[in-house]
Amino acid sequence: MTFRRPPETEFEPEALAGGCGVERWKVKTLSDPAAKGLHRQRPHTTTVEKLASLTPPLWSRNAPRSAAERRVYSVDGCVVAYALEGDSDLHVVLQGGSGATIIVEFPDAASCAPWSHAPGLMQQAREAFLRLVPARPTSSFRYLQSAIPVTVVGPLFMDKVHGQEGVAPNGAEIHPVLWLKPRRGSCR
Repeated sequence: MTFRRPPETEFEPEALAGGCGVERWKVKTLSDPAAKGLHRQRPHTTTVEKLASLTPPLWSRNAPRSAAERRVYSVDGCVVAYALEGDSDLHVVLQGGSGATIIVEFPDAASCAPWSHAPGLMQQAREAFLRLVPARPTSSFRYLQSAIPVTVVGPLFMDKVHGQEGVAPNGAEIHPVLWLKPRRGSCR
């Protein structure tokens, strides 16, 4: 399994300084008006493969939350790689049973999502992830020798595909993760 790290020029230029993101940032952090109450939804159980096969909407840097992004999902998968991004998100590659991958993101709610509708859930999920992994994230991807089986819950986010590590062909992500739990079982 090989993931490609995008060149630095593919990151949001404003985020390279270690700040917060810009493109669709309110949607990514549940700070947009359409996100109100989203974190209280009962999650729909799905798979990495199903999310990676959804038809993406037309992408725009300033697009509001799409209809597909108004749903919360519960996804089982295996953490295979992770890094700290320039926008302060923890970028995590989640692999499904077939080997397909999606990205799941853990924003820094305290610093980058002050108007989120669910900052406490976002922060708890991020802290749970940090307790789970063997080493602190850095700007370089850490590839796990032994993948970690988890369940993540959060809203669908359809990102622009620009060569991100572990990106689904359609840009489907769980962003932000609102809940993370280790699960029993093994990963390939």
